Amino acid sequence: MHQKAPFGLHIPKNGRTYVYDFNVDGIRYKRSTGKTNLREATRVASEARAFAELQGPHKIRPKPKITLDSAFARYFEEHSPDIARPPELLTRLERLAKRLGSDRTICSLTHDDLLRYQATRRKEVANRTVNSDILDTLRPIYKRARSWGVEVGPLGQSDFPWGELKLRVPRPRVRWLTRNEKARLYISISKDYRPLVKFALLSALRANAMLIKKDQIDFEKGLIIYDKKSKFENDFGFIPITEDVERLLRNELRKSPSDCEHVFTFRAKRTFNGKVRGRRYPITYEGFKSEMGRAVQRAGLKDWRRIHDLRHTAATELLRASKDLTATRDLLGHSDVSQTERYAHVISDDVRKAMEARSRARR
Repeated sequence: MHQKAPFGLHIPKNGRTYVYDFNVDGIRYKRSTGKTNLREATRVASEARAFAELQGPHKIRPKPKITLDSAFARYFEEHSPDIARPPELLTRLERLAKRLGSDRTICSLTHDDLLRYQATRRKEVANRTVNSDILDTLRPIYKRARSWGVEVGPLGQSDFPWGELKLRVPRPRVRWLTRNEKARLYISISKDYRPLVKFALLSALRANAMLIKKDQIDFEKGLIIYDKKSKFENDFGFIPITEDVERLLRNELRKSPSDCEHVFTFRAKRTFNGKVRGRRYPITYEGFKSEMGRAVQRAGLKDWRRIHDLRHTAATELLRASKDLTATRDLLGHSDVSQTERYAHVISDDVRKAMEARSRARR
């Protein structure tokens, strides 16, 4: 009587080697042993059966699930040292956790959740900022989470269509002050803040860098040292001290109290919040922002975004005077000249005016 081979071993029609075919906990295992001898095939099948019982898919533990709060905290801890402005990243993470649900697991988020976040956020900020929240912040977290060995859900799959979530953004905006607008702004802003406006227009520094301290100034070398907006640690930029800048700085240093580390100060007009009327205190970013807001309204400036447009004005004036895109890039601290090319139209405008003047002269 023919005895049935163990482990479902058989040689398929037109085949040459034994194939095992058995079930373990409802899961079917079928594969060639690569052997033509039944005894050797039985040994291979026996080992396969033992492995299936101990290590097979039915024994694999599911991946752990983590909440958005935990994922965001881990990502921030791992990446904040390599990020240019960690506080901004932390703010975005806190907002995302609050809006999406900090107690939700990252594997539970869906495409629809992101669409709802987009719809709500677009009512508050520009599309560029919404893209930063989702594509520049959330997407890298899911990419990183795959290496943590946790359950990532649909958003963590390699084929998830993140690109479809990118919102259209306008071309980079450049707004600068005309000579008349600058005069109106100087008249409208309080006397204590006027030197800071002039310094912003001379230095082209970003808002967070223009509130310099005394130890950043090196008159001997003719340089101002500042922290660049960079992902690298201890990445410093340098601004040359021109005659106008030196005159302005020395005048402000004479006003600044000896125990104050900042250059630009204001005189308190009344006693409040620990400040004493008549004493000078460092100008803060928030204080300057508020004062600029009031001055812009008094000056009647249209389409003006307060502090950062001072930088646009400085860049435009430098490029117009020098016609040197590389020098303008260096002053602005751009890593790539393509970032500076938004101001290139200034040169085109000047060339156009010169050509039109020549044409009129020939008539």
